[in-house]
Amino acid sequence: MNTSDYDGRTALHIAASEHDEALAHFLLSHGASVHRKDNFGRTPLMEAILNGNRATARLIYRTGGPLLCPPPQQALLLCQYVADEKLDAMQLLIECGGDVNARSLEGGSALHMGVVERKESVIAFLVSHGADVHMKDKHGRTALQEATGFDLASLLSQ
Repeated sequence: MNTSDYDGRTALHIAASEHDEALAHFLLSHGASVHRKDNFGRTPLMEAILNGNRATARLIYRTGGPLLCPPPQQALLLCQYVADEKLDAMQLLIECGGDVNARSLEGGSALHMGVVERKESVIAFLVSHGADVHMKDKHGRTALQEATGFDLASLLSQ
């Protein structure tokens, strides 16, 4: 069940990336490990999230599958979702253990980016999911301070 290919990907990694919930369920019920990382550092859960495979991601997460994605990578992923306004993808990442307040290497968060990009739907989503409006970036600025310059502060005080 846990044999891997040349990229270190197990059958569960493949099922997670190919949207094959039935195969993932079969593999999990027969002892496939949710903890194995491939050569790219991805767990089956991360593979499912990256491929937008909601059902399999939830199944793997409920089975105890760890995200095992460092905060800077989570922040980068969330910021990509902010740029593309992919609320469903943000929701899935957060549901499966992602940190809505993950900091990038520069100290900013997805909320900071949402404010700078003036993406009101993203700001409202992140705030409703616990984004910290008082978290400071590397320049010592909070998302709330940034928002007042763009007349978005009312979204952050909900």
